[in-house]
Amino acid sequence: MSHRSIGGRKLDLGTILGLNFIVVVGMWLEAMISVYLCGIAEVFCFVSGTLRRIWVAHNSIV
Repeated sequence: MSHRSIGGRKLDLGTILGLNFIVVVGMWLEAMISVYLCGIAEVFCFVSGTLRRIWVAHNSIV
């Protein structure tokens, strides 16, 4: 069984080509807004999920 790792030159090349494509077609600002909104959603889900789990752990009815 061969060991396959994630990463390397193929991933580097794909990342560079993908980012260059976003820049060339003029969608950099929109892409960064999307990344920003996903980050906010991730933080919100983490905080609300953590608070909900703490509440459930301390509540015998739920």
